[in-house]
Amino acid sequence: MEASNRNLKIAPEQTYWAPTNLTTTPEGEEKLMQKMQISIEKLKKSGFFAAFLNQIRNSEASFHFHRVTESEHKLKMVIYGIGSIESSKSSEVQLSLAILMKKEVDWIGDVEVFDPIISLTELKVIEELGCCVLSVNEWCQREAVNPILFFMPRVE
Repeated sequence: MEASNRNLKIAPEQTYWAPTNLTTTPEGEEKLMQKMQISIEKLKKSGFFAAFLNQIRNSEASFHFHRVTESEHKLKMVIYGIGSIESSKSSEVQLSLAILMKKEVDWIGDVEVFDPIISLTELKVIEELGCCVLSVNEWCQREAVNPILFFMPRVE
């Protein structure tokens, strides 16, 4: 997934980013991975996700997404401001939803994630879950030259 970072053009207001919390252990990473897997499974079995997926697949919006993605093959999803999946239940659920969308919706492709508070442990787990953590702080100002799904849900 690292290749998608290389294709980013760094605008003057954008800066390279790395986690400030570099403390990580294999045990901490495994614990967070288990927590995310439980969250993903719980959400997958929920009535909310069934209704959400049904709405995405069977709505007029789905037709438009398929039309947009015909030339692009799959739509890239960019998640800004995910928060800390270690310490925030809403961040955990948001990432779980994005991961399930990637697995269950055929027009969603690569998932790129960014939040300046992501720790090294979170970065490793997010990437192990199949997403790419951006190495550039775009300040939510990416130019959408190609179709992109910007995913910024709020669960409170």
